[in-house]
Amino acid sequence: MSCFKGMKQTTAEYWLIKEVSGLQNFGEEVFEGRITNGSSVLVGVGPHGISLEHPDQADHEKQM
Repeated sequence: MSCFKGMKQTTAEYWLIKEVSGLQNFGEEVFEGRITNGSSVLVGVGPHGISLEHPDQADHEKQM
């Protein structure tokens, strides 16, 4: 992309962080665990709260 040619490194780093910070799970730490029935669960802790995801379930069942 020629629009970024000649950009200073600090400017490029700023724009990269600005773009990445808009991603859905930016800043979220994810931990793996198991629930009592033995199935796996992912626990995300981030600036917007706590999220749970059951990777063993179909995509339409993951939202909580």
